[in-house]
Amino acid sequence: MPALAYHRALWIHQMDELGEKTIEEAAKTALTDAAADTILLKAFDQLKYMATYDTAPDAVSSVSKWQQLASRAEAVGVTLIPWVVPGNHTQAQTHAILAPSPIVVDLEPYTQFWTDTAGAVAEYITTLREGDVSEIYVSIDPRNPQVAQLDVASWAHLVDGLVPQMYWPEFQQPEGAVIPRLDAAIAGLGVPVYPAYSYDASGPDLATAWADALGYGVTGCSLFRMGVANAQQLQAFATLQLPAKPAPPAQAWTNNDLVQIERLLLGESVTNYQPDIVGAISYLRRFQSAAVSARV
Repeated sequence: MPALAYHRALWIHQMDELGEKTIEEAAKTALTDAAADTILLKAFDQLKYMATYDTAPDAVSSVSKWQQLASRAEAVGVTLIPWVVPGNHTQAQTHAILAPSPIVVDLEPYTQFWTDTAGAVAEYITTLREGDVSEIYVSIDPRNPQVAQLDVASWAHLVDGLVPQMYWPEFQQPEGAVIPRLDAAIAGLGVPVYPAYSYDASGPDLATAWADALGYGVTGCSLFRMGVANAQQLQAFATLQLPAKPAPPAQAWTNNDLVQIERLLLGESVTNYQPDIVGAISYLRRFQSAAVSARV
C-alpha cells in the first residue's frame, strides 16, 4: 500500500515550533486531535539537516537520529516520513541517505527552493530512485504558472504521487477558486494525488474541498502544519472521512505451493507447507467428493 494512501498526515516544519517536546508527544497529538497516523517531518533544507535551524532535541541531525525518531514514533502508532527541500539536482545523493524510507520532496520554483532547471527535476528524482528511496512524492504549488515553470508533466510519471498545496488562504483566493487546481494538477498525468491543506482553512471550506477531492479518486490528505494549527483546526481535519481501504489481493500461489498441492492430492507426505495450503486442499477435496457424488 502506498505510504500516503488511506492516511491523514500532519506536516512538521521544525520541532521547536511545537508545544510538544518530543516526537512521542507530537505523535500522540496527531493521533488524538487530528486522527492522523502519519507525520511528515522536515529532515533537510537543501544540504543541511534541520538541526542546523531547529533547536529541539528531536530535530533531525543525522541518519541515525532519523532512524531513532522513526522507531520511536512507530512505537506510538505513527509512521514518520521525511520531507526535504532541494535547491538543485546535485542534492539528491544527500537526500537519498534517508533511504529506504519514502520521501516527500517540496519542489517550488522560488528563491531558497528549486533554482535549477525544470529539466533537472527528472535527474533529481532518478538519483533518489538509484539511492533506493522506496517511494517519492512531490509537493507542488498547483497554480498554473508554477506547474508550467517546473514542467510537471515531463516528470510526473517518475514519482509515486503528487502532493498539491491547496492553500487558498495563503494564495488569498476563495476555496472555490483553488479547487480546480486539483484538476490541473492531475489531468492527464496518471499519478495518484494526495492534497495538502492549509491549517487556517475554515472547517466548511475544508469539507467542501475534500468532498471535491474524493470525486477525483483521492485516498489520502495532509495538513500543513503542526505548531501553528490549534486544536480546533486539527479536529476539523480529523473530520475528513477517508475512503475505505480495498480488501488485500488474494495471495498468489507460487510454483512451490502448486507442487505441494499436487503432492498432497496424490496422498504423498509434505512437510513445511503453508497453513493456507491446508485450507485449499480441504476445499479441493470437498469439491472432488461432490463431483464424484454427482456423477454417481
